[in-house]
Parts: sequence; structure tokens; C-alpha cells
Amino acid sequence: MSAHTVQWVSPSPLWSNTLHAGLDTVTLGQQMRQPAVLRFTQDKFMDALAQTLAQDPAELDANLATPVTYRLSAPGEDQPPQPTQLKLFQAAHGHFYLVAASLTCRLPGLPDHDVNTSAKEKVSFVLRRVDTDGSEWGWGDDPANPGGQTWLQIDSSAVQSVAPGEDLLPLFPVRYQSGDQLRRIYVGLVPTSSSDNFKAAAAKPGDAKSLLAPTSDSDPSAAPTDPRPAALTTKVTDPLRALAAAPTKAPTEVTDVTQQQAIQKAQEDQLVQASRFLLVDFAEFLVTNMSNLWTALNQQTRPGDASAALYDALNDEPADSNASTSWRQALIDAWTTAPVLYGDKTGTLPAPLNLANSPLTGDELDTLVKAALPPQAAGTGTADLVTSIQGDSTTPPQVPKLDPRGTWIYQIRCVYQRPLCGALEPDQLSDPTTQFEIASFFDLDAPSRQIFISLPVNTGISDLRKLRKNVTFLISDQLRSQMNRVTNLNDALKGQFADGGSFDLGLMCSFSIPIITICALLVLLIFVELLNIVFWWLPFLRICVPIGLKSDSS
Repeated sequence: MSAHTVQWVSPSPLWSNTLHAGLDTVTLGQQMRQPAVLRFTQDKFMDALAQTLAQDPAELDANLATPVTYRLSAPGEDQPPQPTQLKLFQAAHGHFYLVAASLTCRLPGLPDHDVNTSAKEKVSFVLRRVDTDGSEWGWGDDPANPGGQTWLQIDSSAVQSVAPGEDLLPLFPVRYQSGDQLRRIYVGLVPTSSSDNFKAAAAKPGDAKSLLAPTSDSDPSAAPTDPRPAALTTKVTDPLRALAAAPTKAPTEVTDVTQQQAIQKAQEDQLVQASRFLLVDFAEFLVTNMSNLWTALNQQTRPGDASAALYDALNDEPADSNASTSWRQALIDAWTTAPVLYGDKTGTLPAPLNLANSPLTGDELDTLVKAALPPQAAGTGTADLVTSIQGDSTTPPQVPKLDPRGTWIYQIRCVYQRPLCGALEPDQLSDPTTQFEIASFFDLDAPSRQIFISLPVNTGISDLRKLRKNVTFLISDQLRSQMNRVTNLNDALKGQFADGGSFDLGLMCSFSIPIITICALLVLLIFVELLNIVFWWLPFLRICVPIGLKSDSS
């Protein structure tokens, strides 16, 4: 036990500015007992804190979080309206916040109090929500939902103590030199985002299911949607249709024969290269999803199951009408020489093939492959993805720790605990910090972080295809069909689409030219034309007037 009182006060580097601010006694006492919220606008905020404390600790006052906005001014406004409520922005906005306080002994000079960790003493802080009536709510274990957490109202007589099961966030010491004395402050990172927000985002029944599996949401017991046909369409049959529709002749406006031949040769080379990558994608699809058929193709043994029709088509149909290579042989050759195509090995590529000339169309391949696909393995459909996002329907949804709309009010209290002292030394909680909101990701007052995206240096097809594909966009069939309408950018800008539909595109152009400048330019042009009409003859009249010159006399 301590022989003197231990108390939380504002961080010691701020004492000098507070004492010289000319505050009355009551306000000065409130300022001295209140932990501070510090704002940093760089990722290395701990380095910035250490540097400030090392150079001039009193400069920490410049990092005090105050209400600020980064929104653009509305038309006609000199500056946007300044907020009155402190708002903490997220790390995604490039802002980081630390709660800072000093744990001192109530003695002359307020010396730092040492935390005896060997006696299980510890320091931390609690984040509390404040309602409009001033009541405090702590985030902790939910008694009605074992294993879950929720906001629990704290009795007004117990706000200076930690509620049972309340979350404690860590504080850690930072030392600095103050004159000839080594002092210490405690700081902790304020959480401005929470994973519970994302858990609660799909808690509304049917939200995730309606987006991910719209074809089976009416029947919960329906089989999950099979993603393999969509993968086949995206990676194989749609590109095959695009190859068949690709131009094979030079544009009609090109009349030079040599230039026509060069353009046609370049188009053929592009089609051959695209055909090689398409064959690799198709082979990968068969290896991954239809291993029995792939084995039959390699062994040239006709299977006796539903894939027999697909085997016959791949074995009999030529990959290129101008060559004798079948689809079966072309797929095996492409899969064998894939490392050479991607530039990972040296070797010889198979004979060039143009799948645009194949009699096997994308529609026929779609029908054959979908009929030959084996039953989907359990646990691979979108229903499992929905369950992982939405959660078990029998489990009550988790309450978000932080309001995703950014409208709740919060405050922080620092905590000093001495558990071995029992009731003799209860938890020591500080006065609350300044109340604040936590901005949502799309808050209009939030700043925008500068984002630099490094694009690949080697942009060849083989180099780009070797990059790891770690981002997936899940879109509906309706959106994909709408995207497929755009096959030519020039036609789309003219309002023409592949399905014959059209749309009107309106453009609004704005220029940074004052209207008075445009008016002055028009008036100048009018006056120039008028003067030209009146005085057009002036250059033809030349009047010479003799001028007497005084000669030099030597």
C-alpha cells in the first residue's frame, strides 16, 4: 500500500502551458486532472512523439487533438464551417491518436509514481460511450450471450471503477528528460476502428445472402451455387468468343498494300498468342475441376461417364481449321510448355494455333463442359461464404463496439489497478478526457490519405499473368452481362453496344477561366473587326514629310 495518494493528471509536458494560461482555479484544476488526447498525422507517430519529447517536451501541446475539418468549401464559401465537436479520424485517413496522462503522487512537485509490476499492479485505459443523458456505457462481456460482448450501462455511482468484464486497453510508459529530472508519461493508442463493425454489417437477415447467392435465397435448403461454370465462362469460353469475333483484316481506310499486310500479320500474331494463354487456362480448369477427364485425355482413353461427349469433341475437333492438331493435343502441349510460355524456362513452343478458326465454338464448349462437370464437393459453394460472413442464424448478432455511422460520443478514463491490495486500494480511474466522436470511413470532415500504387514494370502478357491473383470481385450475372455489352470503347462512347442497345451520354466540361475574361475577349474581337472595317485602307496611304537635318561641320 502507498502511504500517500496516487492520482492521474494530465501529461507532465503540458503542465507549463496549462499553468501559464491564466485560467481560474476551478478550470485549472479540471485541466490538470484531465488526460490528453494527442493527434499525429504520420504513420511513424511513436517516433514523432519520442522526437518531440527529446527536443522540447513543451511542444507536445501542438499535438493536442482539437476540432478540425478537411472538407472542401462549398461554392460561394471562403472556408467550410468549423466543427465544435472533437472528432477522431481513422488510421485509413492517416491520423493516429494517443491518450496520454501522468500517474503521480500527491506530493509537492507531483513526482511520478512507480508501478510495481511484480505486485501485479498495472495501468490501462477504458473507452466509454456517453449517452445524451450523461450516463456512461462500458464495452465488456455480455451476460445474456456467453462469449459475446456488448455495451453495458455503468451505474452513476460506479463510473470511477472498472465494471466487471470491461475491456481494458493497454497503456505503456514513455520517458523523457525534463531539466535534470527523468520523468514518465503513459500513452495508449486510441482504437478508431473495430472488427466488430464488420461482423455486424451482415447481421441483418438476408443481406449477404441476397448479394452472394440470389438464385437460392428463397429456399434455405437449396444446393449452394456452383462457381465452376462462371469460372469456365470467364476464363475460357468468353475469351474464345472474343477470339472468334476479333478482326482479321486491316481497316478499310488503310489502302497501302504493304501496310495492310503488316496490320494483318500483327493481328494474327496477337490471336495466336491469346490462343496459347487460353489453352493454358482451359487445361488448368480441367486439371483442377475434372481430373478424371484430364487423365483420360493424356492416356487417350475414352471415359464411360458424362464427360464422354466432351472427350469426343476435344479428341475429334481441330483447334485450328488450318492445322491438324486436335483440341486434346493442343491442351496437352500447352500445359506441358506453359513454363516456356511464361518465360520461366527455355524451350520451344508448340506450333502456332489460332483458336478463332476452330469449329468448336464457345457456346458448344460451355454446354459440353457444364454437362460433364462432376458433382460439386461439399463445402465449396457460396452458401459457406454467406455463413462465414453472416454467421449462424441462431446466434444473436454482435453489437458493434464503435458506431459505423460516427454519431456516438465517447470518452476515455485511465486506470491504475492494485489487485493484491483488495478493497483497501480500489481501482484508481482518472477524470474523463474531452468527449469525442469517431469518424466513419466516409466522413466528409475526414482527410484523404495520399495513396501511391506501384504498377508492374514488365507489362508483357506472360509477366502480368505470373503475378499472384489475390483480389477477387464477386459480381452478379446481371452486372456481368451489362459489362459484356461493352466490346469496343469507341462504339460505347457513341452510345452503341454489342447487344444493339444504346444510351445517351451527357458531358459537362468546366474550365478554370473567369467569365469576365471570356466577355472581355469577345468584346476585343468585336472592336478589332470594326476597326478593320473602318481603317482597312490606312496601310495603302503613305505620307512622307521632309525633315531638315543639321549637317556636321568639320
